[in-house]
Amino acid sequence: MDNLSRDDAFLNSLYFNTMSQRYDTIIEAHEETYDWIFAPEAYPERDARSQIEFRQWLENGTDVYWISGKPGSGKSTLMKFLATCKHTRRYLRRWAGNSHLISAAFYFWIAGGDMQRSQLGLLRQLLFETLNARPSLIGVLHSQAQARLMKTFTSSKWRVESDTLIPSHWTLESLIQALTDLGRETSDQKICYFIDGLDEYDKDHLDLIATIETLCKIPNVKVCVSSRRWPAFENAYGSKPGCKLYLEDLTYHDIFRFARDKLASVPQFDDAEDDLDVDQLAEEIAVRSEGVFLWVFLVIRSLRDGITNGDDAGMLQKRLDQLPTDLEPFFERILRSVDTMY
Repeated sequence: MDNLSRDDAFLNSLYFNTMSQRYDTIIEAHEETYDWIFAPEAYPERDARSQIEFRQWLENGTDVYWISGKPGSGKSTLMKFLATCKHTRRYLRRWAGNSHLISAAFYFWIAGGDMQRSQLGLLRQLLFETLNARPSLIGVLHSQAQARLMKTFTSSKWRVESDTLIPSHWTLESLIQALTDLGRETSDQKICYFIDGLDEYDKDHLDLIATIETLCKIPNVKVCVSSRRWPAFENAYGSKPGCKLYLEDLTYHDIFRFARDKLASVPQFDDAEDDLDVDQLAEEIAVRSEGVFLWVFLVIRSLRDGITNGDDAGMLQKRLDQLPTDLEPFFERILRSVDTMY
């Protein structure tokens, strides 16, 4: 078996068909949303955004960076933005120096299949994306597997195919071993992992925290994670001010801009009466949201319907006043109601 066929077989052993499913369902960040995370110096000291040290972490950090927030506050959208943003890549490039730079991401999803809410899926995807970014690393793992086989004369996790060792199945232990081998056997690369939705892991969160700690101990690896502000994660990641942020405390201006732009973009908006103050409406939405983007998204949908249907300023205000600020009663209202505005 030639190296190209070996590499394909190796990657195929890691691949599962829902790898991109959760990523694809996460909405893209609205224009200019989250730009503050790279430019804290643009804000006065009293502004919480001025205290964010994420850029410094990208350039020099070696530990876990924790993004926390309420349900619906936009953590997954932020993680998707960071994992794919050119600015992230630029600052990580400074950290990597002359080394190869690799980044990979995984998005836990409690509503998905087994691989989307398990450590097995997490580690398989991280290893797959790492090797896919730099296929020459597969040779490193192949050499390590051969060396272990020579020592033990047995391997239940590898099969011989055309005189080449191919993984027969992956376990948590073998995946961690492979990721560790990459760090220990190669010194010319640096890897940053983005892991979204730790709270959507379906088993013991302390076990997941331990696995992330193991990843961080691998040479030249660092990890950015996101989760709700649950005690297990607060205890693990909340003690380092420069390596954490609480998202709902930072997005008032993002929410205001999103609300204003979405309301003003309704075709019928220009025909609305003169006393419809979109800035005032957007400001009230931003204040009432308490940082929960999902609530804002649902409110905006209702108000856009109102503008389309010709609601005056008073009717729009009534719509806003009738909508609960807690998500659970909001969803209950959606499920049991028809539009009572007319």
